Amino acid sequence: MSKRPLVIQPEPQLPEAIAVWIWALQDTRTRTKQIVEDLAQAHLDYLPDGFANSIGTLLYHLAATEISWLYEDMLGKEGQQLPADLQQYFAPGFWVSEQDRRLVPILGKPLVEHLHLLDYVRDLLLKSYQTMSPEDFRRPRRYEPYDVTPEWVLYHLTRHEAGHQAQMLFLKRLYTQQQR
Repeated sequence: MSKRPLVIQPEPQLPEAIAVWIWALQDTRTRTKQIVEDLAQAHLDYLPDGFANSIGTLLYHLAATEISWLYEDMLGKEGQQLPADLQQYFAPGFWVSEQDRRLVPILGKPLVEHLHLLDYVRDLLLKSYQTMSPEDFRRPRRYEPYDVTPEWVLYHLTRHEAGHQAQMLFLKRLYTQQQR
């Protein structure tokens, strides 16, 4: 039996401060994909009584949150329309219902489409960090309600996704138990 290496392996072409956070973000995404890799449509759409979101809704929410932080906060385009290539995925008000501020339910979307969207959005985010200097990585972007750095965005996205992984694992287990 071979040992699994528990080491951080940052991308060598990026400055170390950025590379370590990108590694953490990518490692978190790998775990998300492992959690959902074998799910059928019924599993993605499963929503037991008392729960607000299905696994499919949470996957969409991860992509929507990532694109929101990238465009609104990192690139400073709050209030502007998303580029045309993203509008096909994210309509205005794409991540919450305006009535009750809950996530918009995403049902019937195949796993392959969820994974494509997660990869597409992640690629856009990674491209924005590839040209960033360590100084810019730690330079606050100033907005009315808060100041935020690109470094903090990666920290937040990593924690955010890990939190939703716990929800996905719980829903996955509930669905499996129900099927027995």
